[in-house]
Amino acid sequence: MKPHAVRWNGKRMLLVGLVAVLTYACSLVQAQSAYRVRIPLLQAAPAHVNCVTNEIRGECTLLLRSDYEALVRELKAACLGNGQTVADCQAE
Repeated sequence: MKPHAVRWNGKRMLLVGLVAVLTYACSLVQAQSAYRVRIPLLQAAPAHVNCVTNEIRGECTLLLRSDYEALVRELKAACLGNGQTVADCQAE
């Protein structure tokens, strides 16, 4: 019995090549960021309270302003460190 020959037509080769290039390009983007997220230590434990804001009833979390600012700063730094734009990260 003869082994089955696989035919590689142009469309199949183009698809395989495209997948290979995209996989390689995505791995480069991931590897470029040396930024490591550092979750700041909170100075005070968050408090959870029932609240209404913008006519939405729910549970709110209260943080010290300094804790909130540290969390937002780290989130924006992580966003920028991973290649997003200043506008995407709201870091203006």
